[in-house]
Amino acid sequence: MKTVECKCEARDPALLEALLRRRGATFIAEIGQRDTYFRIPDARLLRRESHDGPPEWLFYTRAHGARPRVCAATCYSEGAARERFGAAPLPQWVTIEKRRRTWWRDGLRINIDNLGALGRFVEFETRIGARGDAEACHARIVGARREFEPLLGEAIAVGYAELAVHAIEVEAEARRLSSGHP
Repeated sequence: MKTVECKCEARDPALLEALLRRRGATFIAEIGQRDTYFRIPDARLLRRESHDGPPEWLFYTRAHGARPRVCAATCYSEGAARERFGAAPLPQWVTIEKRRRTWWRDGLRINIDNLGALGRFVEFETRIGARGDAEACHARIVGARREFEPLLGEAIAVGYAELAVHAIEVEAEARRLSSGHP
């Protein structure tokens, strides 16, 4: 599966949802997710757990950047992931806990994510069809960003895993400095 996606800070998630509703978006669901990321070369791998089904594994590639970008992903069941990546435990990198509220409008999935202390974010995502309409997907996301711009903060150039790792590093550095150790 290939998608085009873009993440931004959400300045006011409640107001964003009210505007989505007013502009005809359909609320799909709210779910809690726990994403455990694993270190693998040349791609990303995460195990997603939620309360509404069995865990799934996502193996994907996506460039960093603040602009909408293509993501190529393969989804595996627990058994298929063991078959593909082996039964031995993989080296865990970081775990993200989030509450995700998903909306749908005109072929665009809009995820409003609450990552606790990391912040609130909105992810615009649309699937690239069999005809390879990546340019149309890109334009749809750019249009949505423009439409909701007053409610969006900075575009996020990295994934949630990198944001979490950076926050952990900043916190460790602050503790080190406050303890008086160089």
